[in-house]
Amino acid sequence: QNLVSAYSRLRLRFALLLRTERTSGPTTLWNSRCKGGKIAINEKHEDFPCIIAEALDYIWQLQDVKHAAEALGLTTSQMVKLLAKEPPALAWVNAMRQSKGQPTLKPNK
Repeated sequence: QNLVSAYSRLRLRFALLLRTERTSGPTTLWNSRCKGGKIAINEKHEDFPCIIAEALDYIWQLQDVKHAAEALGLTTSQMVKLLAKEPPALAWVNAMRQSKGQPTLKPNK
């Protein structure tokens, strides 16, 4: 159980720290989770690190949350909700936005 938990934390850490250029559109995994502008995934699910990584890759590549959300078939509010499930991901995006003089994003309650 400890090994599984450690592996899960490591995958999430990699998802937060490593960026990859995306050139061929959303992955099959992403498309399987995204329907009608919404994404359905629990933060405890084994696919969660891959989904967060893909969202952050698009945000990093496009340098804009709205454009990244559109490229991934999400609404901007759904993208923010996804990022809020992993606070360090939202903090990374907000730091990027602040460096460009943009306001921070806050999830709707």
